[in-house]
This record gives sequence, C-alpha cells and structure tokens, in this order.
Amino acid sequence: MLTHDQLVALLRQQAKEAGSQKILAIRWGISQQYLTDVLKGRRMPGPKILKMLGLEPVIMYKKIYRTNSAGESK
Repeated sequence: MLTHDQLVALLRQQAKEAGSQKILAIRWGISQQYLTDVLKGRRMPGPKILKMLGLEPVIMYKKIYRTNSAGESK
C-alpha cells in the first residue's frame, strides 16, 4: 500500500521518465492541468491515473474516540 505522498512521488517519477508532465499527460490521455492538480494535492487521482500506475484505491476508516464533558471516553 502507498500513502498519498508516495503516490505523488511515483507520479512525479513517471513524469520525469516521460520527459515532462505535459508529455505524460498526453500519453495518458489526461489534461496537463488535471495532472498538475493531482501533483499539487488539489485533486485526488482518478481511475485513469490509478490504472496507469497499476494501483487501485483502498478505503480505510479510523475510530475516533470522543470524550464527554467530564473527560471520560465514550
């Protein structure tokens, strides 16, 4: 599994190997602006980017423990 930061690093590496973000976007059939937005964290990578990276999304949930006004855990 990858963190979001690791995914972005992988995507940056792919752009570097392609020669530029523009070339990678053209090859993958996505807009350069969309690729830039994903790299800058403004958008999440969609199915096309994930497929090109050989990845699939995995959703995880974390329990949040709340406390009452007396500071006791619920």
